[in-house]
Amino acid sequence: MGLSLLSQPAQALTWNFSYTVFDGGVFTGTYITDGSTPATDTIYNVTDISGTITKGGTTVLISGLGNTVGNNTFKWDGTGIGVSGFGIEFTDTNGGEYNLTGLEPNDPSYVFTDLGIFSSPPAISNGDIVTNNLAPATAVPWETDALPVVGSTVLFGAGLWAKRKFAKPLQK
Repeated sequence: MGLSLLSQPAQALTWNFSYTVFDGGVFTGTYITDGSTPATDTIYNVTDISGTITKGGTTVLISGLGNTVGNNTFKWDGTGIGVSGFGIEFTDTNGGEYNLTGLEPNDPSYVFTDLGIFSSPPAISNGDIVTNNLAPATAVPWETDALPVVGSTVLFGAGLWAKRKFAKPLQK
């Protein structure tokens, strides 16, 4: 059992992103997605997002994914991102809401060109994307730091089982 736990594939992929939009805003950070290895023409489900949005000396933190209109999925073409519909929806710590989407949000196919980040007030930046970079970082492996804890727990359980199994009944 212990060896099979060590050989499990990663349960998530981390992707580094960087987008510059027409109004000068810069979006940088990471997506966490399902999947174990990066592959082109694969649809990835975004499960978490973190990063920053900077414009004109002001920086806000990306606080998480939204779930109103975005389907929070993308395709990767080897260098950039393709999204469909309202694509990836996220929020910032100031309450701004953003959608990374194609310029035709009703298009169900995954498009790699004419992308934009559109926001609702009080967002600090939005507009057409002029630079788009998405690259896989590292697979998130099974946490090997937990092995001593798992081993100790198994040994403790085996010790309790053995104590009960071989204990002699008390005589009154």
